[in-house]
Amino acid sequence: MLPVNETIAFGEPTRNYALRDYEVGPPVTDQFHSANLLYETFRAADVGRPAAALCRASRDEFGRSGTAWGVKHSPGRRLSWELYYYQHSERREPQRTLSTARLLRLLDQWGIPTETVKTSEAKRFSLSFDLDEEVLLGEAATVVHEYVDQGISTPPSAMSYRLTSEGPVLENAYTLCRQDPPALNDPRTWVFTSLMFDPDLVHVDDILWPEMLSCDHLALAHKPTCDGVYFGGVSITQLEAFLRRTNFNPIVGDFVV
Repeated sequence: MLPVNETIAFGEPTRNYALRDYEVGPPVTDQFHSANLLYETFRAADVGRPAAALCRASRDEFGRSGTAWGVKHSPGRRLSWELYYYQHSERREPQRTLSTARLLRLLDQWGIPTETVKTSEAKRFSLSFDLDEEVLLGEAATVVHEYVDQGISTPPSAMSYRLTSEGPVLENAYTLCRQDPPALNDPRTWVFTSLMFDPDLVHVDDILWPEMLSCDHLALAHKPTCDGVYFGGVSITQLEAFLRRTNFNPIVGDFVV
């Protein structure tokens, strides 16, 4: 079964959603672990049993702080998830190479069906795969994504691809706008120059939510059929506001509050 009220262990690293270490002041211990929110979303979707087995397997392979995750919510649809893995060049602890071949082997061992894709043993910066109820129950194949860090660009940028049997297919082109120091590119300018934005139909504040703009950074994404904005490094107050504004699953919202 899924853990209940899991806490941060003494000496456990604090990492953000991209699994980069960050400082939080004095050593953190016995505080509420963010993984509890992920567990609550699995319970809300009534997939706790298969999800628990996957969580244990992922931690066994990548360590207790080695799996990033995202929860996806769309009106009228059940919750879904994406699990992410990173291999940062500055990470000092020894680890095996993150590759598409390794991840696909692990997914097979974990009982997660995958699409037939071209694989490689070469090191990858980041890989992820999609989860929903059908995938967790072995009734549908997951989709694997690869992320490429364009580290030489200013401001920083990245690309993501869906892996298919024919090869990678471009999904997202990201640009990172840091709030401190101010970004070189103004996010409002980015919105107004997007071909997807019509100022006669949508106000810019309905995209760049004022209550979220004090976050650490924004990620601006070009996608095949739309453009998107990601708010990064948000506070718990901003997370609560985000859940309310998106009418997120009430079970999850009540858990956060």
